[in-house]
Amino acid sequence: MKKQKKHEYIDIEVHRLCVLPQVRKIANTRIKELADDIRVNDTIHAISVARLDYEEFQKHIEFINQLWHKNIKIEDYTSYDDLYYVVIAGHSRLAAIKLVEKEDGIEQEWEVKIHHVKTSREILSLQLGENIHEAINQERRAIAIVETYRFGLMNGEWKTKEEFIKQHKNKFSSKVLNEALTFAELPRNIQEYIFSGLIFYKVGVELGKLQPLVKKYLISKLGGEENLDKVKLATAIELYYGELQMKLYDTKSVKRGLDILKGCQNQMEDHFKDPGEVQQEMLEEFFMTYEMQSTMFIKDLLRRYRETKLTLSCKAFDDFRTLLFTDEQLTGIDNTSTSSAVTTLQHQYVTDYYTDDTLNRIEQKIKQKQRKQIR
Repeated sequence: MKKQKKHEYIDIEVHRLCVLPQVRKIANTRIKELADDIRVNDTIHAISVARLDYEEFQKHIEFINQLWHKNIKIEDYTSYDDLYYVVIAGHSRLAAIKLVEKEDGIEQEWEVKIHHVKTSREILSLQLGENIHEAINQERRAIAIVETYRFGLMNGEWKTKEEFIKQHKNKFSSKVLNEALTFAELPRNIQEYIFSGLIFYKVGVELGKLQPLVKKYLISKLGGEENLDKVKLATAIELYYGELQMKLYDTKSVKRGLDILKGCQNQMEDHFKDPGEVQQEMLEEFFMTYEMQSTMFIKDLLRRYRETKLTLSCKAFDDFRTLLFTDEQLTGIDNTSTSSAVTTLQHQYVTDYYTDDTLNRIEQKIKQKQRKQIR
């Protein structure tokens, strides 16, 4: 065991480390790159851990559960000499080590750096410092800021965002904090798209700012507050964000993503303009019941969702056919049979892919509603 400044280094098997569920996921490509680097150089920066006793670990788990609405239990983790070695930084490195051990059929001890922190406050301060000073993704910094801010609110360290920013002056601005809080309120699946790099962070933040307008728009389309069906609203929100998520999927630039959101914003804002501007549409809707309007809206939203999902799911097949065509132009090799096989696979894929139970249940509910209206 070596001593170095305020840290302590020990060697330990990775299966003895406790990893709490993260808000973020790690891209598979990043893990593979780290794993290859470990094999080639046989070195890796030590994973940062906190060494906690039962009571300390239990309190930290309770905080994480309260903050992120999880149900983590200390019984799911194994102690080592009655202590818990909790990973607080280096999750990507840990995943890479596990990949090396699995693929190479080895199991060994790895060096970890123990930080002498005991409370959630100390752990968060450490994470916040690392995430601010290191060159990392904006979303990782956002999560560290949000966790620290909410912990302080829970424990009375500050009462407002302004007080929090004042205590952390020269570290980040009110704009950075507001964007981080907006990001933290996004639906979890969209957060994961941002973490994996499929949606830009700035685009995700702007999407978060649209949430109040989206909810207001969908409530109006479903017949208004007085006729609101909460189940239908939840379904509409899920479908609307699902459609937006697929439109934003793998956009090539921040500007393109923001343009998509601006178009959606304009469409929703137009909905609340003077009725005279959309007189014909209002006249047609006047003769429908609120129930018929909301059912038609959900059905249309579902149709658009399916169409977007179909386009997205077929993209890989289309790209492969383009590659075969280009290869044929360059080499003169006839790829007709291969291209036909790809098309056959695509048709089978689409058939299998669209047995989605959730979407089918929604369609069944719509059909039942329509039959009741006819009666």
